[in-house]
Amino acid sequence: MLLQKVRLGLRKPRFFVGIITSILIVSSFSTLAPSVRADTNGTPIDVTAPTSCQSLLAGSYTNPQSGIGQIAADGRGAAVCSWSLSNLSGAEHIRLSFEMNSSVPTPGPFGPRVTAFLGFATLAPFRIDPDLSATFPNSTKTTTTTVDCCFLPAFLAFESELWINPDAPLSGDRTQKICEQQYPGYADDNVFHSYSIDMDIVSQTTTWTADGGAAGASCSGFAFLPTQVVFYARSTDDGNFMVAQIRNITLSTAGGSVNVRITTDVSNEPSVAIDPTNPNRVVAAANDYDHISQARYFISTNGGQSFDRAGSLNFAKSFFSDPVLGFDPSGNAYFAGLNVTNTNGVCTLVTGLCLFASVFVSKMPASSDTFGPPKIIAHGSLTFRTSLGLFTSVTEFQNVFYDKPAMFVSPTAGNVYVTFTQFDRHVQLRLGLSAGIVDFTRIQVLMSSSVDGGKTFSSPVPVSESARCTSFLPGTLLSCSPAFGSSVQGSAVVASNTGIVYVSWLHDTPLGSEIQIANSTAGFKPVHVANVNPIDGISYGGPLNFARLNSFPALALTNDGKLMVTWANNEGGQFRVVLASSIDMVNWSQQIVGNVASGNSCFLPALTASEARNVVAFECMNKVTGDINLFVSKSADNFSTQTQMTSAASHLADAVNCLCQPALGDYIALASQGSIAQVAWGDTRDGRVEVWTIRFSL
Repeated sequence: MLLQKVRLGLRKPRFFVGIITSILIVSSFSTLAPSVRADTNGTPIDVTAPTSCQSLLAGSYTNPQSGIGQIAADGRGAAVCSWSLSNLSGAEHIRLSFEMNSSVPTPGPFGPRVTAFLGFATLAPFRIDPDLSATFPNSTKTTTTTVDCCFLPAFLAFESELWINPDAPLSGDRTQKICEQQYPGYADDNVFHSYSIDMDIVSQTTTWTADGGAAGASCSGFAFLPTQVVFYARSTDDGNFMVAQIRNITLSTAGGSVNVRITTDVSNEPSVAIDPTNPNRVVAAANDYDHISQARYFISTNGGQSFDRAGSLNFAKSFFSDPVLGFDPSGNAYFAGLNVTNTNGVCTLVTGLCLFASVFVSKMPASSDTFGPPKIIAHGSLTFRTSLGLFTSVTEFQNVFYDKPAMFVSPTAGNVYVTFTQFDRHVQLRLGLSAGIVDFTRIQVLMSSSVDGGKTFSSPVPVSESARCTSFLPGTLLSCSPAFGSSVQGSAVVASNTGIVYVSWLHDTPLGSEIQIANSTAGFKPVHVANVNPIDGISYGGPLNFARLNSFPALALTNDGKLMVTWANNEGGQFRVVLASSIDMVNWSQQIVGNVASGNSCFLPALTASEARNVVAFECMNKVTGDINLFVSKSADNFSTQTQMTSAASHLADAVNCLCQPALGDYIALASQGSIAQVAWGDTRDGRVEVWTIRFSL
């Protein structure tokens, strides 16, 4: 009786033809390995300290000698071990170099049997099946170097696979083979052969070599950022004693940032969030001008390398705007935004009175890839009323419009806080004895919160002083407070682990502008942070190449209790990103972020704080070339320098939305989790504004 070979969860016949057998599936595969760049930051992997190991039957993992990891099975059995890797985000080239040896000191009744592999994976294996396969979670990507003997003559295989159905009854149905290249020999010879696996993330090319080039292959179209190094070996027969050993394992990386496109539609104003229970799970959303009636979201399960899953919340006779995302500590995602309704179903914007916006929140459970029905937490309205008296008639129009939602989800308690600006305008047309027009507008920042996982939200309450004005035509000012034409807009919200809520916003008046902040402990009494010279837009090459901008604040609370606020400031026509910090909300220190060359302008800052360090992300435009690029600045050097994160520049002439206005958006997005961060922005490298992202290490 012959046992069918099962390796890496695949059941398939082996065949051997002459010197080389090659199989091409999906990707382009070459037997001539291209040259690779020199690696840096080589890190040895400790074979004595795997993150996890599993064994079945006679299989076991040990360290029989210094520097050697060994899987042995005296009879039928298998073992698999994995080593979790530190975050590799931003690496353009990744290399795993190692030595591996296999032997069968005592063959079984059907001859020598040994299968072993070492390689990369996006997720760790979670079990060994009865057929002795190491089984990985669905969607796991693996790239391995495998030796096998001797159902067929001994051979070496370079392989890449995608797990598509780990629970399939037939092992051959569990994975999709991406690439495979075989060479004769290398197995069951009791010799330590040297191997390397090189993955070039930018070109999506994987290259294998053995014994300094004696064997090699290249596969294009399949490369990934691994999170695990995995070692596996098995013996299929009773009476068969096999040994597989590894040593001198080194992980090296080179290169920098990898830009990833999230959307292909015309889109801007993104939001992005990282799942604290699984940092490889990233959710993004943006204004989508090709699908304005849909709140579209995108999901990555590989740390932002790609966003292969998408969904939407649909709003009839309305459009969606201003997304904001967050995760609670259990991995539930929250999606807040605006449902902007048009009374006639067509947004003409002729009168400015056809729209009203409501604020919604939707929840995606940790076990799901779908957001549930949106819950309206603040209802916009548009109403007309007419009353008749003996000598007068009054026609009243009221428009309640909400804008610029911000959201913070507590990383400890899971409470959800949503802030937004309310524009409440009343216009009265009086005829008769008291003829005239009365115009009353109230503008304030409101907050609604949930302490039960998004099941219910509190009624919105003011957290800023109300900017309001009433006038009576033909121009007599009746009352205005705090000053005629003042407004509050662009709120940001955070909360401490003890439940203190902080909200910041831009306060504009004809007498000047300032950043204000308030907290729940003091009853949301506004506190002055800094005076601001606000910016409203930027141009290049003429008035037609103009994009609106703003000086709205971004807000973060560090682990040591320091409040940090950042905004863009107009300093004599040159825009600078300013960062203010305080531990008591009374004394504020300020600094310019980064070291940008004179003549360049920076804007749209975003801010995040994590246990690793604090980061500001922002965009800058070169006034000579018009190039717009994204930069990050970190607290490691006190925000004194910046690193460019974009691999191609944007230009205002290409940043056009559906209203035929250049629009990079009113903000960019930045999120962090542990030692990693993800930033997303509006990008025009492909001739129109789309949303791109990059993950990087803190």
